[in-house]
Amino acid sequence: MLRDNFYTIVDLESNTNAIHAIIELNEKHPIFKGHFPGQPVVPGVCEMQIVKEILSSVLQKEIRLQKADDIKFLQMIDPALNTTLNVEIDYFINEEQNVDVRSVIYHDNEISFNLIAEFVFSK
Repeated sequence: MLRDNFYTIVDLESNTNAIHAIIELNEKHPIFKGHFPGQPVVPGVCEMQIVKEILSSVLQKEIRLQKADDIKFLQMIDPALNTTLNVEIDYFINEEQNVDVRSVIYHDNEISFNLIAEFVFSK
């Protein structure tokens, strides 16, 4: 949905239960005209969607957010200043066959987004 339009994946490494991706934001994406005019900021819902899309691509299955135990938006991301972001995702498929996730998005060693959540496989 956002991939290859709002952002592109520059590099992706995945091993058992861990993903590291480097993404590049499209600072000219139309969403920034409204969020916010004159001071563009990556919407929090887009940060959540980036995590979901990267995890789904690695798992090669569609997923949806079941619950979020902890969501923290720690710093705003200005797409003109911070076009390159790191996305770290640690995940575990639990006994109910849902996906427990801990994820951070950061740039310049400053965490801007932190998520602890559970995703379920779409049917």
